Amino acid sequence: MSDTIRYQYEANFAALDDIQTVTNEAQALADSVNKVFDALSGVYEGQAAAMLQEQRIQISQAMDAVLIEITQTRSGGNQSQDDARALDAHLAGGF
Repeated sequence: MSDTIRYQYEANFAALDDIQTVTNEAQALADSVNKVFDALSGVYEGQAAAMLQEQRIQISQAMDAVLIEITQTRSGGNQSQDDARALDAHLAGGF
């Protein structure tokens, strides 16, 4: 058993970068979904067009909520990394 905590900054930052890559891909998917709705909006009329618009809003809001949550989580992860690194530097200065 060891009394040492090993914080793997590089691996953690790599994981956060992976999260950003997936977030960018999800945003691109959201943009593609909006393009599909744009194309469909010219096809439907009346009540069908209104229902399509309702679905577009619901899907868009759900996707936006997920993207916001992921972005906030990644931002918190970055802040935790920065805080841990600053604490390490502070504690290392005492030796």
